[in-house]
Amino acid sequence: LAENADGEAQALEIQSKRTIDFTASDPVFGKVIAQIVQAGEDHDGPVAVAIARTSAKIERHYQQLLLLARKTSSGESLRGALDAPRVVSQGMRDFAAAARTHIAAAGSNATDDRVWRLLRRLEILVFDFESPGALSAALVESLARYVLAENDVSRHRELWEALESKALSYDADGGELTRTELVEWLRTERNLQLRPSRD
Repeated sequence: LAENADGEAQALEIQSKRTIDFTASDPVFGKVIAQIVQAGEDHDGPVAVAIARTSAKIERHYQQLLLLARKTSSGESLRGALDAPRVVSQGMRDFAAAARTHIAAAGSNATDDRVWRLLRRLEILVFDFESPGALSAALVESLARYVLAENDVSRHRELWEALESKALSYDADGGELTRTELVEWLRTERNLQLRPSRD
């Protein structure tokens, strides 16, 4: 939960998936779409799928369709673009069709407007920590140096490893952790000191 530039409360719901194909036959994508449908029309905030690796198909087709959905003004407008020859790629059409299939499978009326509303809310976020020279890993190291106390800056990799370990323990067992509790755990269990909060 955070605030946007206008000071309004905003929430971003994220599903983290190691593998997802974004196709009509992909049960993982189907589950994500079903969860969005179950949240209902009243919840119009952004939803995201976080993935570990991107692909040419994701970047050339899926991300482009999501961008197009955000730029169009209605389901009818998006449908017009999808139906027009040589305006969008076949991959974009396939992704829209897959979303429509999963919306219908979730028990919702898969109208053009419903598909458009869902796609304009959806984001695909890529966090690649495994590829050599991955930008996500470099960014994490930079941020870890930024938040560590001056005497602990050289331990930036330890901070990331500690955060990964803590996140995995919560992934297995569930639960909540406040920033204050996390800072205290880093201090007492890992002997890592953070700078005062910079918000």
